[in-house]
Amino acid sequence: ACTVTNVLYCCHAQEVSEALKRVGLKPLIVSMGDLNFADQVELVSNSSVMICVHGADCTNLIFLPPGGILIEIHPSHNGTGVPEVMRK
Repeated sequence: ACTVTNVLYCCHAQEVSEALKRVGLKPLIVSMGDLNFADQVELVSNSSVMICVHGADCTNLIFLPPGGILIEIHPSHNGTGVPEVMRK
């Protein structure tokens, strides 16, 4: 079993947060752009799971501790070639 102490993510944050709470996890919603580099490193290095949208925010995965889990979300393109999250 994996004990999740912190979860980082960005993408439909409220819906993801509610789903994670229903299964007993304690999500922490973070916008990496609001943090300086040192705070990003500290936050990710103290997390056991990181959930992010495919792209630059996933770069911080290099700071996950050994055994840390990355869940990367790839936005739907719905056949348009443009990710749905970018069309809103």
